Amino acid sequence: MQQKQRITIAVSGGSTPKTYFKLMAVLDISWGRVDITLADERVVDTTSPDSNQHLVRNYLLQNNAVKANYIGMDGKFPIDILILGMGADGHIASLFPNHEALQVNDTNIVQVTNSPAKYDRVSITTKAIADAKHVLLAYSGDDKQQVLEQVKQGKDLPVKYALQHPNLQVFKL
Repeated sequence: MQQKQRITIAVSGGSTPKTYFKLMAVLDISWGRVDITLADERVVDTTSPDSNQHLVRNYLLQNNAVKANYIGMDGKFPIDILILGMGADGHIASLFPNHEALQVNDTNIVQVTNSPAKYDRVSITTKAIADAKHVLLAYSGDDKQQVLEQVKQGKDLPVKYALQHPNLQVFKL
């Protein structure tokens, strides 16, 4: 079997990733073969502190990971490794509870307008999550642990799309 030449890693933004981005950045792996993209992005200037691209450039694409290639969200699908965080409301990427963007499943990315968040956004879809080869879900806090337990018991929140993935790893930070 021939080894894949490039690997695509998609990451979420938010407050939780800063910790693991710093840890990832010093890993001794073949970063030159890695394409980094976003699972979601706020519709703001990429130099804004509210931009997920800004977050990735300042916390992940450092140290050893500086050799990785940053690509836009319309880049390579399916995603090899999808690293998601989760909001306290059970949202993943920019897929919010009861939002119409959850219904888009015929494309990999969707524009998210009228979201409960401060900015309009662009997000991967449930299709992109399902098509990813591996999903890592990272969360912190007892409140988010309770949300995960509620979803496992049947509560309908967007994080269920990650929890349904056959190659899922969950990490409490």
